[in-house]
Amino acid sequence: MAVPSTLPSSEGPAGGDGGALSYVQIVSKVGTPSAFKVPMRYPVDVDGEPGFVFTEPEMSKAAEDFHFAIVLKFVRMRPTIDDIRLAIIKSWGLLEIPTVSLMDDYHVLVKMQTERDYLHGWAREGQLIARSVFRLFRWTKDFDLRKESKLAPQWIFLPGLPLHMYRADFLQILATRFGRFLGIDNATLHRTRASGARMCVEIDLTDEPVQSFPIVMANKKIWQEVRYERPGFYCTKCCRQGHTSVVC
Repeated sequence: MAVPSTLPSSEGPAGGDGGALSYVQIVSKVGTPSAFKVPMRYPVDVDGEPGFVFTEPEMSKAAEDFHFAIVLKFVRMRPTIDDIRLAIIKSWGLLEIPTVSLMDDYHVLVKMQTERDYLHGWAREGQLIARSVFRLFRWTKDFDLRKESKLAPQWIFLPGLPLHMYRADFLQILATRFGRFLGIDNATLHRTRASGARMCVEIDLTDEPVQSFPIVMANKKIWQEVRYERPGFYCTKCCRQGHTSVVC
């Protein structure tokens, strides 16, 4: 799976020329369901009531249509859906028009069309639209509006990492110590900050933070220090991010 080497900054509205997009242009960019089709079936007895049963492979296959989807959860007041769409199209630097739809009064689903746009949106640092703060979550087939996901993007700084390892291929390998590699910043890509490398990784907030890890380079071994820019917490009691069960 190809992974972009850097997380670019906002590049203006998707569509290229910066002009207004027509309805036809927008509709033509909206993704269509996959060719997968679930076999027809009829009600069966489920705990004494007529119901339906679907297999894990069927659910996983159907969920592939939303493989590049993220969820915005607004903390308090949610802007209008038009304001949200406009902000995403104009300021997120996406290359394709995403599908933006309301899930409830607080949650908004953003379905990207490409992996590049998905990684760019998932790892973005600015989380403000129309002066309303939101948090980002990755959509999965087990996503529950009542429970926040344990997965979160985290910017990690590796101070003193050897300069010749400031490469996306090296950092993608090192990122597996934490979770899923999402990208690096421009200063790391262009090696304009020699004090350390900075990368964004999708982590499980219930995992123990990594303080350091060994790297063997031929006959030399170093212990690489790790700094989480914004340490994340997850409460297994109320299933929310931001604190632990100790203080819930």
